[in-house]
Amino acid sequence: MIISIFSFCISFNKFDVKEYNRILNLENYISEPFTIPRMSELSDPVIIYEALSDTAKSLKINIYRNQISVNKDGIYEIEKYVFFTNKTKYYDYLHIDGNKFTYKNQDKLNNSFISSNKDTNNKQIGTINEFGKNDKISIKSLQ
Repeated sequence: MIISIFSFCISFNKFDVKEYNRILNLENYISEPFTIPRMSELSDPVIIYEALSDTAKSLKINIYRNQISVNKDGIYEIEKYVFFTNKTKYYDYLHIDGNKFTYKNQDKLNNSFISSNKDTNNKQIGTINEFGKNDKISIKSLQ
């Protein structure tokens, strides 16, 4: 019996880590990376957002930004920022209850977010269902 419990815990942890890495690296499955040059002219967030959104709209491309941070409690959080100009396979890799950002609604939802933690904040439009329910993941509009 103890061996079975131990085996289950190991399998559960392995699968949880695998799912965490899949979500962390989601953008690698559906996009190509690009780098913004380190130039003082591009350090203003308003200027860079305008340049990125204008370029994305003219080329009809989607932009994804991934960030890992540590909150005040020392817990790691994956923050994903999205800007859609057309259809995407982004949500094919996630299980979400509620609304999602799309190229049709992101302007109306620009201060909203999707999170793995249910929140009483009325800006949360959806919940990410991740396997172990032990990881903090959020998706926000790049705006």
